[in-house]
Amino acid sequence: MAMSTEAAEVAALRSLDGRVAIVTGAGQGLGRAFAKAFAAAGAIAVIAELDEGKAQAVTREIESFGGRALAVGTDVSRTESVEEMAARVKRDLGRIDILVNNAGIFSTLKMRPFELIPIEEWDRVLHVNVTGVMLCCRAVTPTMREARWGRIINISSGSISLGRPNYLHYTTSKSALIGMTRSMARELGAYGITVNAVLPGPVFTEIPRDRYAGAKEGPRRHAMRAARRGAARSDRDHAFPRLRRLELCHRPVDHGRRWRHAFLKHTVQRIMAHKEKERLLNER
Repeated sequence: MAMSTEAAEVAALRSLDGRVAIVTGAGQGLGRAFAKAFAAAGAIAVIAELDEGKAQAVTREIESFGGRALAVGTDVSRTESVEEMAARVKRDLGRIDILVNNAGIFSTLKMRPFELIPIEEWDRVLHVNVTGVMLCCRAVTPTMREARWGRIINISSGSISLGRPNYLHYTTSKSALIGMTRSMARELGAYGITVNAVLPGPVFTEIPRDRYAGAKEGPRRHAMRAARRGAARSDRDHAFPRLRRLELCHRPVDHGRRWRHAFLKHTVQRIMAHKEKERLLNER
């Protein structure tokens, strides 16, 4: 008798017991949610976060519901910091099973045409968002190779398929992760290590978005709610041990069509409302 989807997900959750999951940038936003989800599923969540205060806060959150976590101050842009993080996790916990490359620069960026992006900002975004991912993978793969098992999840962005304007450095960096994911999957598959990329759509988190100040929230919230309905299953399929030996896929978790449908629907409604208003004025 075939196992139901719900039963399969419960079985996958239980299989995380005792696993060690490193989540970079886990002090806030999606990273925080990922870390708490791993801990709730029985894994030991490693909060690899630049802001040590935030890392400790998330650790306390996890411990408050009976989960296990380890906070490690980590700067993914520095080789020494990343290697020290991986060495500490191996020393204190004895293993490294899962790496979620979530850390990146986005919320502090200002929207601007690409020709106005300072070259220093461009270099910083690509170094953190691309080189930082490579450094983290390089630091954990020796332990995963030794165990002949590992799961690497690179957090890209659904914006790369939309050609989002005014964030060229961010979009470029997240696009690069797709090529990195595919090549790395082929290099590591023989060792029982899978590498996948997840492309989240728009998500409301506690992280402030100063660039939206004064903007109308209604249409944006409507579009994001539609996008989030498509993400209900989350990214956990990419992390759980039921994955086969070699994976080299990337999966949008908002199924962009939903976002575009919501946006187009709102636009059409505005046009129709405007035409109706004009018709009523002409009849007077």
